[in-house]
Amino acid sequence: MSNDYCLTVTNNSKSLQTFCIYQNIQVIRGDIKPVIWLTASAHPRSVIEFNWIATYDFIWIKPIDDNQFKTSQMMPADINQKNHVVLDFKQGAYTFLEPSQSHQNGILSIQQTSKVQTHQIYVGIGINGKSIALAKSCPNTTIEINPYNSHFFLALCNAKQGEFVDADKFAIPEYKLDFTHNDTLSVTLTDKNTWQAQ
Repeated sequence: MSNDYCLTVTNNSKSLQTFCIYQNIQVIRGDIKPVIWLTASAHPRSVIEFNWIATYDFIWIKPIDDNQFKTSQMMPADINQKNHVVLDFKQGAYTFLEPSQSHQNGILSIQQTSKVQTHQIYVGIGINGKSIALAKSCPNTTIEINPYNSHFFLALCNAKQGEFVDADKFAIPEYKLDFTHNDTLSVTLTDKNTWQAQ
């Protein structure tokens, strides 16, 4: 699963706006939640173009404070071949072991060993080196998600990349980006602060 995506966003509203992209993932197992993936601000009559290739990563993150995170390690994931990884705590530091193929194709999974400390770090999944979903670390547990049944959303919010998604902070309802039949989409924020597909 590695598609090239292009999203063009036009700001036809009357003020500066911050546009955020996140992925509402399908969780199979574990208490993992989406975070803001990409952000960009634009003044009225400005156009933003987001381009990405949906390549997934395993990721663990060390907290700086309550809402900001610092990436500590990433490991490339392959949906069908290297879709399982073990998170361990060895010699005083966290590390991923070499990814392997699990018995479930199309599912990304992270197994945490008994040495992992409860709620000490965040562990989850990223796309292109930036986190899209995180969970608090927990020993002897496994996180599983299904990227095939996950969807991208566009939102207006004053959030930073890596913050947990909070729909209560959205200025207007989020917009579902449907890439089912087309890898290129254009969306406009109108002068009435509503979404309009092009």
